[in-house]
Amino acid sequence: MTQSAIRKSLSAFALVAVSFSAERLAHADDVVAAAPAGPEVKISGWIETYYLSNFNGPSNGINSVRAFDFHDGFNLQNAAVDVDIKKGADSLKVTLQSGNLGVNTYDPLEPGSHGTAYTAATGPSTLRYVQQAYATHAFENGLTVTGGLFATPVGFEGYNVKDNWNWSRANTFYMLTYYHVGAKAAYSLSKEFTATAYVMNGWNNGFETNATPSGAAQISYDNGAGTTASLVYLVGNERKRSDAADFGKPLRHLVDAWVSVPVNDTLSLGLHGDVGMEKNKKGDYSWLAAAAYARAKVASWAYLAARADYFKESMGDATSPIFFLSANGTKAIGSGTLTLDLRPTESTSFRLEARHDVADGEVFFKGTVAQDSLGNDVFNAKNQTTLTLGMNTVF
Repeated sequence: MTQSAIRKSLSAFALVAVSFSAERLAHADDVVAAAPAGPEVKISGWIETYYLSNFNGPSNGINSVRAFDFHDGFNLQNAAVDVDIKKGADSLKVTLQSGNLGVNTYDPLEPGSHGTAYTAATGPSTLRYVQQAYATHAFENGLTVTGGLFATPVGFEGYNVKDNWNWSRANTFYMLTYYHVGAKAAYSLSKEFTATAYVMNGWNNGFETNATPSGAAQISYDNGAGTTASLVYLVGNERKRSDAADFGKPLRHLVDAWVSVPVNDTLSLGLHGDVGMEKNKKGDYSWLAAAAYARAKVASWAYLAARADYFKESMGDATSPIFFLSANGTKAIGSGTLTLDLRPTESTSFRLEARHDVADGEVFFKGTVAQDSLGNDVFNAKNQTTLTLGMNTVF
């Protein structure tokens, strides 16, 4: 074969190789373009730790009728990790927690259920390390459906300090429901209004206690400029199966409303109101609750927040109250709170808070605390004053 023929053969081979390579590369680009995108993952976390002093000096160190900030001294209130995963129309959210908040979210409230040789028991410790865990699917028509464990729509405040104006939570938070296990469906009525329907086990029930689901309806408002509001109606049988003989199977009704308004660039105001009732075999029960909030930006790194709250219960049978567990005639409780919030960075908040609680019965502790014949601490004070220094860091 001549050199000219060899060169022609090599040129033809190179042309075929280049064409083949180009076709493979084009096909590879198509495969890459057609490959589904991976899920979006966002991980965040926060720690809430504080030192608290109760001026009553109770020997048991307990700040009674408080949500989560209940011990004198240094405390780890919450250590939480939050994971959000989204892929197309589907999303997951899981918030894991530990500390005072995790223990007291469920332990004093969640009723237990004994197991059998074939069924595991359930109880307060089952969910203690999980604050939220739910899945959501968004339909193209604007409807979203969520199922799992989620925070209640009731109330102005939430679990986490980072989302609240004050360090402690008001009595309106402490007395009412915290969380639900069930399902909810939300639909955007407009840019500002959203309607949500709920079906769940009930008030603070990770597990159903009476085989009767509770329901709720909510209208929420957000104008995109800082003004938000909510109106909730919740109804259901909140008594355990074992209570049926004494109380029957009554429906408990709750109407809850709140609004938050930025007055100007430095001042925001909030208002929360709640009414409810339950008629059962022992009589007519009802309650009335209200809280007012104000938050002022006093510097680029400092805020001052004030809150006043009040909660009153009317009991059909004084020995079986819904909210006040002591059978000593206590019907009303309130508090005043002032919080200085210093933020040296966007991630960290230092809060110095003074709070005074007062009730019309003895539901607090002071000085030497005695115990009854069953070993329970005996309430001996109608008021308490506390000072808290807390640190909240969020990433």
